[in-house]
Amino acid sequence: ETEFYDASSTISGASRASYVKQTTSEIEITMRAIRKHHSETIMKLQIELDDSHKRLKKYERKVKGLTKLIKENSFVIESLHKKLMEKTQAGAPARPIHPEEMVMLDD
Repeated sequence: ETEFYDASSTISGASRASYVKQTTSEIEITMRAIRKHHSETIMKLQIELDDSHKRLKKYERKVKGLTKLIKENSFVIESLHKKLMEKTQAGAPARPIHPEEMVMLDD
């Protein structure tokens, strides 16, 4: 009876050791896969972030350019309006201004 018990406990011990080795191996493989996936994800997200920064800079330049253009156009419109008001006050009849006449108002 004790011989059977010793033999079965040895087999049982060897089986447990094999199971632990297999489990350890599977855990190590899983950890490597997680690390690889993590590294790839970080690299992909970093590239996307860099691209987003580039697009942001590009659009900031466009917004600055458009803002400058709007300010310039506002100044031109205000100047034309002022000249029109001066002309109207000087006795010239108020009528719509044609684009060709805008150049003349500038003089």
